[in-house]
Amino acid sequence: MKILITGAAGYIGRYLTWQLEDRHDLVLADAFEPDDSRVPWIFEPLNLQRKPEYIPKPSPNHPFHVGDALDMDFIRRITEGVDAVIHLTGNRDSNERPIVCYEVNATGVFKMLLACEEHGIKKALVASSINACGWFYNRVTDRPRNWPYLPIDEDIPPDIEDSYSLAKYSCEFNCQAWTNRTGMTTAAFRFAGVFPPEWTESYKDRVQPTTEWPGELGNYVELRDVVGGLVKAVECETLPKFGVYQLAAPDTILPEPTMEIIERFRPELLKVVREPMPGRTTMLSNKRANEAFGYNPEHHWKEI
Repeated sequence: MKILITGAAGYIGRYLTWQLEDRHDLVLADAFEPDDSRVPWIFEPLNLQRKPEYIPKPSPNHPFHVGDALDMDFIRRITEGVDAVIHLTGNRDSNERPIVCYEVNATGVFKMLLACEEHGIKKALVASSINACGWFYNRVTDRPRNWPYLPIDEDIPPDIEDSYSLAKYSCEFNCQAWTNRTGMTTAAFRFAGVFPPEWTESYKDRVQPTTEWPGELGNYVELRDVVGGLVKAVECETLPKFGVYQLAAPDTILPEPTMEIIERFRPELLKVVREPMPGRTTMLSNKRANEAFGYNPEHHWKEI
């Protein structure tokens, strides 16, 4: 299969390229050239050092295109002749550059799917976000988050305050519209906070006891599980025609059992717990992704 990966010079894109390049013909694209010396932004706030064994070194033999994710001529050029697209291009500047953030994350997806239609591409996977629902990050106000049920799944009603979340929510509707319009298989992926393997392997030495309710539900997912999920989805011959899929780790970042955290800090939520969460089980459901393409996250920082 010939697969286009956009955002290919980025954190997830380079690792995904590494995992797919021996199995498929790849076409790579980004706004800038890949650079082995570039350290992904996530390492600085996490205070992590990279390990050589986890630094992707993809082959230089794949065509690499540098261009603007909003340039329709560029998008048409890079989509020509491919069988599937994994669109990872995005922008996180919700508060600093809200218009740019919205345009890249929403209009960029619209243009990519339009080009897929024009070239008869049959499958498009798109990076949404755990925050497409608006509940986790980038909150502008201090309105309380009264979670309607736990564990959270893809059907949680949106509560959006920022351009990033709004754009990601919009990109999911773009996917559904193009499936309705053309019969193309589309999927939007709500990644939890994507942490590198170096974090998973070191966090147990730095974790602190929980002293307050985790507003983001202690969510995360390891890079290797995100990439593994994307690989399974793009190769899945029975992938549903359209779907939104949450990809989370099997556990939380919290050292205490999940039900103990709820009972201690938000006991009123006990009545909305809809299924068992034994041990340190995640408060985000992976059920839909598991049923659709066999997503089964394996990487966590402590025994669950």
